[in-house]
Amino acid sequence: MSETSSFCYVLLRDENLSVAGKIYLYNENDKTQEIGLLDATITDTETGNILFLTSFIYLSKEYGKMMIIENYLEDESHE
Repeated sequence: MSETSSFCYVLLRDENLSVAGKIYLYNENDKTQEIGLLDATITDTETGNILFLTSFIYLSKEYGKMMIIENYLEDESHE
């Protein structure tokens, strides 16, 4: 399991939820994807309503059931 500190969005396709937060840990293999997020916001993707906020959330799904979009922001030196 690796640790990182990037911000990302996780789309849970089967539940119509999105989760935004700072990546604390991530692991994947050919069967599962796991991610732990700090300071997470959970949103209903159909309505856009924020359902709840939490300081930590752990997600584990069958591989391919969640889409992880990492937010890469270039710093000013890489214009």
